[in-house]
Amino acid sequence: MQRHIENLKGKPEHVRHKIALGASAGVTALVAVVWFAAHAATGSFALSTPQPTPEDQAAAENLAQAKTDFSQLAGAVGSAFGATSSDPQLTVVDDGDTRSSLDAAPVENQNQTGATSIPF
Repeated sequence: MQRHIENLKGKPEHVRHKIALGASAGVTALVAVVWFAAHAATGSFALSTPQPTPEDQAAAENLAQAKTDFSQLAGAVGSAFGATSSDPQLTVVDDGDTRSSLDAAPVENQNQTGATSIPF
């Protein structure tokens, strides 16, 4: 093997690039053939649909129940998809207080450097 590598080092660069490309394509093809053979042997590429097992049916029922529970928790979104029988609604409670943070007096800039700062 050492002699073969020394022989390759003596070849021109364009030949070494072709050899490297061919070797990498060969290794990739070998991996692809092994991968395909493994999947073909286990039936992963089968065209027929396998019959569901009791565990699969139980998982499907649990998933359906989880979807129903989530839809009910989502409220208005759930009602849009028919999970609840009540119409979505929004109730605004007005307590008579008309103050807003937008109505507050402006505060003088405490940043004396002139740089912009973004508080988090």
